[in-house]
This record gives sequence, structure tokens and C-alpha cells, in this order.
Amino acid sequence: MKFLIDLISEQLSGAFEKAGFDAAYGRATLSNRPDLCEYQCNGALAAAKKYHKAPIQIANAVLEALGENEMFASAEAVMPGFLNLKISDEYLAAYLRGMDADAHYGVQNDPDACTIVLDYGGPNVAKPLHVGHLRSAIIGESLKRIYRFFGNHVIGDIHLGDWGLQMGLIMAQLQDKGIDIVVDATGDLLMKVLPYHPFLVKPNNHELGELFGVELKTREEVVPYARKLQEQGARNVLVSMAGEGAVLLDEKGTEHMSEAPKGKVVNAVGAGDSMVAGFVAGYQESGDYEYAFHMGLSAGRASAFSENLATAEEVKNLFNTIHKK
Repeated sequence: MKFLIDLISEQLSGAFEKAGFDAAYGRATLSNRPDLCEYQCNGALAAAKKYHKAPIQIANAVLEALGENEMFASAEAVMPGFLNLKISDEYLAAYLRGMDADAHYGVQNDPDACTIVLDYGGPNVAKPLHVGHLRSAIIGESLKRIYRFFGNHVIGDIHLGDWGLQMGLIMAQLQDKGIDIVVDATGDLLMKVLPYHPFLVKPNNHELGELFGVELKTREEVVPYARKLQEQGARNVLVSMAGEGAVLLDEKGTEHMSEAPKGKVVNAVGAGDSMVAGFVAGYQESGDYEYAFHMGLSAGRASAFSENLATAEEVKNLFNTIHKK
């Protein structure tokens, strides 16, 4: 079943051709003035130069060739050469009845149909859920159904985690391959991966306190509870504390503490992720835990001091204020 606008264009193309003009000028478009008409055709304006006639003369000639047409409730030529069209109620009702009678509601299959893999994500089950997490699932499911309705083979995936199984399976497979794994998670997910001895875990002080039912406000209070995570399998425990700085317990048994570099917090989104990235980069660069600790702290705070994620230069500038060679 053809689209309504294509059927209108067919009628217009026939009228242009009957009036002595190229049928290609008979293309209908949705009106940008719905108060005046529903569809319009601007072909007369485009044809004027080729046929050396005023656009309104061409429009009137096409209108005469269109004649009495059951498709239109009204059709008129207006200056400087527009054709304004309104669909008749009877024609529109018949068109809709045809759609209703069609098993596919008049929708034509995509001639270039193919296989589409659509991954529309899932909520992070390691974090609190809210109604906003439904957004990507609803949009993704809608797109999957639309593509499928047009004849495509659609493979949809919405990954739902279950508190550490997938991560645990991956870590178990990689455990004997000398690969260091970093886990930035909270709650049950964090506790379930500890037996796989992750290279680094990074809760903040509030998340660490929630694991053990305590409130942790100072760096000194953090240490014994970070040690508990080590006892359960974590090799290195990095605890961020926003403006209070951070604590690292490394796998060699050394405690590292630092105040937070001073500055104005602009946007704290991504600061924790930046801290993890800075720590890993610092350790890869130096193999030294104190160096990595200061690099992580600097990266986290530099991102918090920036509207966007921090640049390497911003991180280095902060790093130089807290790391003593």
C-alpha cells in the first residue's frame, strides 16, 4: 500500500504532464502552513525558469489539468505559484479503511531489509534503581519492534546483571592468566568478586561503611574496614573520600593517606572513574603504589574541578602539588 503523500504526487505528476510540463515537478510535500492547507506543491516555481512562464501561470494550468478530482476537497493556485491541497474526508476515510483491512496496516517492507543487532542496555543492578532506568529499555524495545515490522531480522539484547555472576565468571577464567582486574562496584556485587582476588577495588567511604553497617568520616576510620576487604581477597583497596582525600591499602601492607588537593568543585560526575583511571595509569607507568595513589587522587580531583573530564595537563599540575619525588 502506497503512502498517501506518494498517491498525491502521482496525481500531481499526471496533471503537470497533461498540462505540458515535466512530471517530475509534481511532487507533494506536507504544508508548512496547516492553517491554509494540508499538502502543497511548489513545482510551478521550480518549472518557471525552464518554461519561461510565470509560476502562477504554470500553477493555474496544472490546476486546470487536475480537474475535478475525488482525492481533493479543495485545490487552489495561489501567488506566487503554490498549489494548496486539502484531502477530501471521503478519500481519507477510504484510505484508512484500506489500511485497516491490510494485515500489515499498509506498511511496505523495507526493500533493503537486513539483520540488525540492537543492544539497548540495562540498568546497573549494582546501583540503586529508579524509574529513569526504564527509558533506554522502552526506547530500545520500540526500535526493535519498528525495525522488525518493516521486515528486518532484529536481534535485541538488554543485558540484565545479577550481582556479579558475569563478572565472577570472567574473573575465574582469567585468574591464572596473569591479568589484573579492577572492580569499581558496591554492595553485594563487590563482596561476591573478592574471592577472585581483584587487583584493585575502589569503594568510597560511604559505600565501604554500608558494607559493614558503620559510618566512616575520617581517613583513620577507613583503614580497618578497607583491611577487611583485603582479608576477603582484594589485593589493593583504594577508598575515595571526596574533599577528605583518599586512602590506599596496597598488597605489600603499606597504608597510604592523603588530603584532597585544594580547588573549587565544578562537576563531580566521573570523578570516581577518573580516580580509577589515574591509579591504573600511574601504576602502569611506575610500578609504584604511592605514585599510582597520588596519580589517582589527582585525576579524580582534577575532573571534579573541571566542567568535563580532566585533561592530562590538569592532572599533572595537581599531581605535582602532592607527590614528592
